[in-house]
Amino acid sequence: MCSVQQMQPNVDRAACITNVTAATADLRPVLPVNPINSAINTNLSYRVEVRNGGSVAATGSTATISVPNGLQLISSSTTQGTCANATTQVTCNVGSIAASSAPTVTLTLRGASAGRFTSNVAVAAANDGIALNNTVQATINIGGTTAATTIFESHFDTGADGFVYVDDAFRATRQPAYASGTRLATGGFSGGGLNVVLGGLNNDDILNMSGGWRRSFNLATSRRSSASLRVKLNQSPPYESDEFSQALLAIDSRLVSQVAGRDYLTRIVGNGEGGSAITSGWIKITVDLGVLSAGTHTLTIGGFNNKKTFNNERTDVFIDDVSLTAQ
Repeated sequence: MCSVQQMQPNVDRAACITNVTAATADLRPVLPVNPINSAINTNLSYRVEVRNGGSVAATGSTATISVPNGLQLISSSTTQGTCANATTQVTCNVGSIAASSAPTVTLTLRGASAGRFTSNVAVAAANDGIALNNTVQATINIGGTTAATTIFESHFDTGADGFVYVDDAFRATRQPAYASGTRLATGGFSGGGLNVVLGGLNNDDILNMSGGWRRSFNLATSRRSSASLRVKLNQSPPYESDEFSQALLAIDSRLVSQVAGRDYLTRIVGNGEGGSAITSGWIKITVDLGVLSAGTHTLTIGGFNNKKTFNNERTDVFIDDVSLTAQ
């Protein structure tokens, strides 16, 4: 379980944490203020504490903070280390963080128009023993924001609720025989859910398989939108270390993630012969889709498997509680 990369902080992590030795760093981002509210055309201060809750110093520590589309980055600073600014994100090298210490990264942002914006924060350290709490999301409200509207909400207890399964949904894959999708009456987080299966079948070497569940929706006007869902990624043994599985989400064929600089929701890498099955467990995720134009759009949720070589190498993606909102 502990090999699952970049899982969300609200997932049950007890099983993984019990396998971590006591002498380890535990880096996590903390938002002193969330949400952050500001007026139009006014500088706002966005602070992130890079907190080490472990028992030893965190080495090679970094913090990456996304700058939402629609907000202008004025400046960045850190109480320890240095920061490099880009149009879409700030990356800070914080160095060694002593146990129980929390250097602070501060961004100054400005919004020229009203809206609700989401910024993703990810921290990392070379010796971080608990990677399950390394990400968080900040909400930034620029004056004049109206309440979000729910475009659709799906729980799959009685049907697929407008979602349709499609083979080869991502990354231009061409292996429809090794992908399938089913609505499961009891396979969701609670009640029904959607399932994507990749791989299996035989002992042929197959590269790049994908499948997903897709639903179309319409916006009358251009609006900032976000998707929320629960997803679980399972990988059977004995996938090798060069074989990986991903849970994916795309808006209009554009892959998006809850973590800046990443194009997948969660990922599992094989642990080889003699290894056990790996699961991410159920993860609740919210993804900022950006400002979508007026008209018809498609949301696709599913998975990708880069390689399988045996009939017992199978990837399962489970999906539940999908909602889409627009501001």
